[in-house]
Amino acid sequence: MSSRTMMVREGILAGVLGATVIALWFLVLDSIRGAPLTTPLTLGRHLLRATGVGSADARDGLVLVTFSILHVGVFVAIGMICGKLLAMSERTPMVLIGVGLLFVAFEVLLAGFTEMLAMQREVLLPRLHVAGANLLAAVVMAGMLWRTHRSLPHRFLDALANDADDGASGSRDDIQPTPRVVSTAPPT
Repeated sequence: MSSRTMMVREGILAGVLGATVIALWFLVLDSIRGAPLTTPLTLGRHLLRATGVGSADARDGLVLVTFSILHVGVFVAIGMICGKLLAMSERTPMVLIGVGLLFVAFEVLLAGFTEMLAMQREVLLPRLHVAGANLLAAVVMAGMLWRTHRSLPHRFLDALANDADDGASGSRDDIQPTPRVVSTAPPT
C-alpha cells in the first residue's frame, strides 16, 4: 500500500474516531439531562437556519443526518490534515511546532464559535462540555495517529537538541575572521 493511501486511511480513521467520540460525549451529557440528541438537533437546526440550505423546521431525522454528515466530514478533513502534517514531520520533525500552533488556533476558533452561538442565545453549550468533548476527541485522534508515527517524538526531541547544539557551538566556532586587505600600492 502506498504511503499516500496509508495517510488518507489514517486521516479518515482519525476523523471518524474524533467525530464519534464527540457524538457519544454529547449523547451521554444530553441523556443525563433527560434530553438525548438535543445538542446535535440544536446545532443542526442552527446550521440549517444560518446557511439557508434547508428549513430549520425540518424533521428531526433530516436534521440529525445533515448535521452528522457535516460533523463527520469536518472531522475527516481535520484527521487528513493532521495525517499529512505528521507525514511531513517524519521528514522534518520541526513541522510538529506548526502542528502545535494549528491545534491552538483550532481551539481558539472553536472557543470563538461557541461564544458566538452563546451570544446569539440560540445555542447554549456549556463551555466545559465543549472543552471536554474537544479534549477527548483530540486525545483519541492523536493517540490513533501517534500509533503509526511512534518514532516521531524521539526524532522531534533529537531535532530540538541538535538545533540547540548547532546554535550554541555554531555561534562562535563557525565564524571565521574576515581577512584584512592591506594595499601596498602608494596612494595616488
